[in-house]
Formats: sequence, structure tokens, C-alpha cells
Amino acid sequence: MSKRISIVLALVAPMIIAAAGCGGSSVSPVVDTVAPAPLLDVTASAVPRGVQVGWTPGSEADLAGYTVYRTQNGGAPVVMATVTGVMYTDVTVTKGQAYRYLVSAVDRSGNEGVRVTSLQVVLGSTGEFTRRGSMD
Repeated sequence: MSKRISIVLALVAPMIIAAAGCGGSSVSPVVDTVAPAPLLDVTASAVPRGVQVGWTPGSEADLAGYTVYRTQNGGAPVVMATVTGVMYTDVTVTKGQAYRYLVSAVDRSGNEGVRVTSLQVVLGSTGEFTRRGSMD
């Protein structure tokens, strides 16, 4: 066999074997299906421009960020923001409305942890906040 044919076979043979699915073990990629742990200490506090929501950071190595939800007057949760820090300020609140915030950790694979709820906060007619209810 000529040197040229040997080189071509050496280059092409592995591609043919791989395409045929034979040629040793194949490694399947590992799929991450484990959601981050629930966050701790989710709080909501009055600030001059709205409500500041904070929480203790997650400890997962593959943590990508956090999703902040808000419910208004007992309604369904709405996504307010996706953040990488441990604080979010909601500047869209209205006096006299009751709000509750939920925060979840999200990993790089898109797995979302349990939504942890803050106490309910109500912006009074004079701008002060009161807290009501308990942690869920």
C-alpha cells in the first residue's frame, strides 16, 4: 500500500467508525436536573423609591442567578426580574396595595429552586409600609 493511501485511511477510518456508531465506548453528556436549594431569609423592606427585596445567597457551584416574583393583593405571581445579585428594588409599587415577593435560585442548566416567600407588605396612603402575615 502506498504511503498516500495509508495516510488517507488513517484520517478517514476513525470518521467512518464514529459515524457507524462502533468503535468503543460512547460517553453520554451528563444532564443536570437538580434544582438549587431554597433560599434563606427572604425579606421585603420599604425604601424611599419602593420595596427592596433581599435574601441570603445560594451556595450551589452552578448558580446562575435569581428570579424575583411579585403577587399583588393575593393575585398570581408575576416575574419582576432575573438578577445575579442578592437584592432587587421594586419601584413600581402603588400606595394602598398589598404585595408579596417570592424569590427562587436558578442554576446554569435552567433548573429553578423552590420559590421562597417574603412577608406581605402594604404601602399606606402616607407612604409608610406595614408588614402583615407570616412566612409561607
